[in-house]
Amino acid sequence: MQQDTGCLEPIDMGDPIDVEMAEKNPDLVFRVGEKLKVKGGDFKVKSFGKKIIVLEGLPGTRVRR
Repeated sequence: MQQDTGCLEPIDMGDPIDVEMAEKNPDLVFRVGEKLKVKGGDFKVKSFGKKIIVLEGLPGTRVRR
């Protein structure tokens, strides 16, 4: 979950408020290993940093500038 400071923190599934927010915004919740389409390319979420999400290109994906 992104905080107001821009930092990413894991969602606490034991906290009812976090669970409610995750259920209301399923398109904004990402998990490691999940496949995404970004700007026409296919990627997999490799890991999360404090302020970034690291994506790994799937075979056949070309990144255009």
